[in-house]
This record gives sequence, structure tokens and C-alpha cells, in this order.
Amino acid sequence: MTKINFDEKEVYLKEKKKINNIKKVVLVYPNQRWFKEDMHTTWNLNPSTLCILASMIKNHVEEIKIIDAQFDNLTQEEFKKQIEEEKPDLVGISILTTEYSIIADITLDIVKGFDSSIITVLGGVHCTLHFDDVMKNDKVDFCIRGEGEYVFQGLVKYLNSQGELPEEGLVYRNNLNEVIAQEATLVKDVNKIAIPDYSFIDFEKYTMKSPREGIEAPPALPYARIQTSRGCPIGCTFCLVESISGKKLRKRSAESIIEELEYLVKNYKIKSVVFEDDNPFGDKVRTKRILKAMIDKKLNLKWKATAVFLPAIDEEILDLMAQSGCIMLNIAIESGNQRVLNEVIHKPLKLTSVAPKVALAHKYGLFVVANFIVGLPSETWEEMRETFRFAEETKIDYVKFFIANVFSGTKLYDYAMQHNAIDKETYSELNINWRFSRIKSDEWEPEEVSILRAYEWDRINFTDPKKREKTAKMMGISQEELNKIRRETRKALHKDLYPVMNL
Repeated sequence: MTKINFDEKEVYLKEKKKINNIKKVVLVYPNQRWFKEDMHTTWNLNPSTLCILASMIKNHVEEIKIIDAQFDNLTQEEFKKQIEEEKPDLVGISILTTEYSIIADITLDIVKGFDSSIITVLGGVHCTLHFDDVMKNDKVDFCIRGEGEYVFQGLVKYLNSQGELPEEGLVYRNNLNEVIAQEATLVKDVNKIAIPDYSFIDFEKYTMKSPREGIEAPPALPYARIQTSRGCPIGCTFCLVESISGKKLRKRSAESIIEELEYLVKNYKIKSVVFEDDNPFGDKVRTKRILKAMIDKKLNLKWKATAVFLPAIDEEILDLMAQSGCIMLNIAIESGNQRVLNEVIHKPLKLTSVAPKVALAHKYGLFVVANFIVGLPSETWEEMRETFRFAEETKIDYVKFFIANVFSGTKLYDYAMQHNAIDKETYSELNINWRFSRIKSDEWEPEEVSILRAYEWDRINFTDPKKREKTAKMMGISQEELNKIRRETRKALHKDLYPVMNL
């Protein structure tokens, strides 16, 4: 990493005619379908991210336009036409995952192809983790590492000669055309971040369309997605959250969360909410304050939580959850084998505690979803089988099994290298396929794990007709639609395995 010296701070841009004249900014979600469409990974993103960025800069530019090519399913030609019509001075591009990083290059080609003087700024998870790869594309002027709200605001002000260049969170080229990489940044007080300004989009259309089909679908329309915290202290070895958002749980106050929910109910008549945090209920005191306020304020919202750390939940919280409108909890168990949990995943969870908590959740009428990972480095075939048995015997309403994938920057990557479970030269996050294992083992072949995962998912979740009916209702779909998802899952698996198995 290049150390920044005073004489290296001046930003180098091939075209400088826009400097001191940033009047119009366009913020973009590219369309993931420009690369591929996958029922497991291609879904609509939360517009609040771009709306928060718009809130942060609206007093420093004359006009802001948000183009959500993903939600509107724009073709490349349609997106190009919008850029030509808007004629922006700066385009901010958000890329969620490395898996879809190619759409950043496509977007840059379109933007710079129209006008090479447009300043381009890339942000998001991919840029945070792989800024060095991002900057290999000379169409990228700036890259943001970490949480970009204040960095982006500071950059816009700097480009308009309203302030100094940010000192952290920014990657750019200096006058020697060298890449200068500042340290990644996190927002210390998340309560100070501007609330999303939904006036920049037609928010009503977002409230009426589920981001994806499946168990995480909102329980009622119109709905909203909300984030109450950032970061996670649990430290699971496979997880990138620590690298992206830090180990410390940075929490919004209960008051700010209730204020946002009341605003959404009043202005957009939402009937349900999905909590999207990595660990929304990690603080018992704050959790109880939020839930009691939802009850006292009579918000009458149905809600789901997509990630819940089970040890942080007790019976009082489960009772309050049910009273406040919760209908579903997604708990992250990860493995049904204690050795794998302790030695490989490092998750502080006792498996003996799971069944009693699931039973308590059922006592209060909550639908329980659980996540598991199989095919981990050093995991034996029998340990995998234990995970499937555990998932079935614990009487969880719906289980999700994920194929283990290893990401650079995680402890699991180091563990996999130590156990010769991946080939460093060929293992790339650019070609991840969530249905197909690429971990090496002396006990099993990757395609065996992929087949086992798909068919055990189908068997455990859908053998019982009553369970199928309950799951379809929770997904908000018909039995016929549920069966279509099952078929598509099997078809997609075999489509991936054919070239591997030479079938």
C-alpha cells in the first residue's frame, strides 16, 4: 500500500474540465443481469443506500438522479440512453459483490464511452475488499473503501473546491499516476448518518415489489427494508462482515429506529418491514426497547428478521417479538456438528441450546428458518451428515443449506490454505457458484457435496405436505410456485454439474 505524503495528495484525472463544476450527480445500481441471472443471487437491492448518499450531497450539488438499472431491469442500451439524457458531471456506481464485479466494467464503458470527462466513483462491498483490482480499470477515477457516506460527501465537496480531500476511505491516482490507497473507513456514530431521502426515487414501486422470491419475501405489501446496526462481533471465520463493517456492533438508537418506522407508516402506508442487519438483535436491552416501542406505538407491522444470533434471544424477547408483529426469525446455526462449529467456524454456540430456543419460538407462534453451511475445509462426510440430521431433528420450519465458499480476507481462507483445501492459483471469487463446491477433501468430491446439499434441502423441507403448505404461505406463493422453485433448484444443479462430471 502506498503511503500518502503531502506532495502526493493532488488528484490526477485524465480529463479535468469537470473539476470545480460538479453540478449533476447520477447514482447507479447496475443491472446484475448484464452478467447473469441467477435465482439464488440476482435480486433487487435496497434503494436506501443510494438515497442516503443522495441525502449526504444534496446541499453540495444542483441536481441528483438515481438510476436503479437492477430494479427497472434496464438493458445496457436503455441505461446508455439515460446517461446521455442526464449528461452527468459525476457518476457514483455501487457494486455489491465480487461475483458481479464485471457489471462495474460494463457500466464504466457506457459512462466513459459517452463522455470521458465524467468523473466516476465506485463503492460497495467489492470495492472495499478488492480496491486494487478495481483500480486496474483506468476508467475508475475514485474508489471508496469502507462505509462511504462521509467519504463520498467529502469527495464531492473537494471536487467543487468546498473542502479538503478526505483523508481516509478513498483510493485514487496522484499526479504520478500512482494508486494512492487510504485506509478503509467506518462511520463511528451511525445515528448521525442522514436518513434515506426517498424523494429521489419512486419509492412506492419499491414498497410493492419483493426484492426476491423465497422465504425472505416481505410478509405484506407495501413494505420497507430497514437496517438498525452495522458490524458484528461474533467473528465467524467464513464471514466478510468483519472486513466490511468491523467487529464492533454499531447500533442506531431505539428512538431513531421507531422514528423511521413511524415515518414509513405515515408517508408510505407500509404494512410490513424486513430487518436486514447482520445482527439486529445483538443487544438485549436495545432489542427490548425497540420491541416495546413498536407495541406501545401501535405500529401494527408484520415483520421478519433475516439474521438472528440465537444466544442473544430469550423468552421475554420472543414474547415481545410476537406481540410486536414478528412472524419469522432466520437464525444462523451454520453446522450441526460441534467440532465444526468450534474449530472451523468459531461460532460461540452450543448445539444443545438450539432445540429449546426453537421450541420457545414455536410457543409464541414464530416461523423459524435456519442457515447451515456444508462442505467446509476439514469437514468429514459424516460431520456433514450430522448437520442434515440436526436440521431435521430440531424441527426447524425451513432450513437453508449453503455450499461453503472461501473468500480472501477471512479466517476461513487462511484455514483452507493450511488444510490444502483450495488451490490458491485457481480459486477466484470472480467465478463463485453457490450451488457447486470447490473445496478439496480426501473424504468427498465437490460434486458429491453439491448433490447432497440440493436433495437433502428438498427432502427435509418438502416431504411433509403440511410443512410444504406452511412454507408456501410464508413465502407468499402457491404450492405450484413452490414446486417450480424446487424443480428449478434441481435443474440448476445438474446444469452446473454436467461439465464437471462429463455427463
